[in-house]
Amino acid sequence: MADVKTTESTAPSSRRTRLMVVTVVGIIMSLFHMYSGLAGSYSAMYQRSIHLAFALFLTFLVCPALSGKAKNKLVLVYDIFLAILSIVSNAYILMYYEEISLTRMGIPNTLDVTMGAILVFLVLEAVRRTTASAIAPIAVVFVLYVLFGHHLGGMWGHRPYDFSRLIHQLYLTTDGVYGIVLGASANFIFLFILFPCFLQATNIGDVISDAALALMGSIRGGPAKVSIVSSSLFGMISGSGAANVAVDGAITIP
Repeated sequence: MADVKTTESTAPSSRRTRLMVVTVVGIIMSLFHMYSGLAGSYSAMYQRSIHLAFALFLTFLVCPALSGKAKNKLVLVYDIFLAILSIVSNAYILMYYEEISLTRMGIPNTLDVTMGAILVFLVLEAVRRTTASAIAPIAVVFVLYVLFGHHLGGMWGHRPYDFSRLIHQLYLTTDGVYGIVLGASANFIFLFILFPCFLQATNIGDVISDAALALMGSIRGGPAKVSIVSSSLFGMISGSGAANVAVDGAITIP
């Protein structure tokens, strides 16, 4: 009985600690992106590696490997371990990318390949936890195709590529993990998401919707006019259709 009570008392404590860490890291991530958005982004690999480190770290803490009754201390340790690896694998780019690009671009050493393999695994695991379950297996299939596709022959075959070359392409260039999509997220998408979240948290979005409702809600065709006016008001300060839907669409679309 004492063990049960101890487990029950420590579980909320661990959740509070995780929530506090997620909150602090989320604030730091937001401040970093606001600063880089105002002062100018860093070079591609640095900006994207910092962004990805934050994103992976938060993913592994917010989305546990197992949910419900299956969660236990071992799973928590696993999630924390992956979160730490997210920082390490991206910090490696920050510390050594200039050296890599000047001295061994195209010929990665063992540590480069190891860190790259870790990051690829972390990205696949984060995708598995956060998106449709089919996306990660499809990505794995394409990775296996690069490694073993030369055995197929015919129109589906290709010349052999070794593992180090695959990791080099995915980890040490802007054609892989640190590609254009991650660049768009690091430079633009995150800020467009952060802005409506700030408006929702401060209830400014409600002010916009209430103003539109007060102006148009009582006249004929009011719901449609409320939607148009509120979207127009918010669009003048955001310029983003996705942010518009996130803030006032939740109220006006239904």
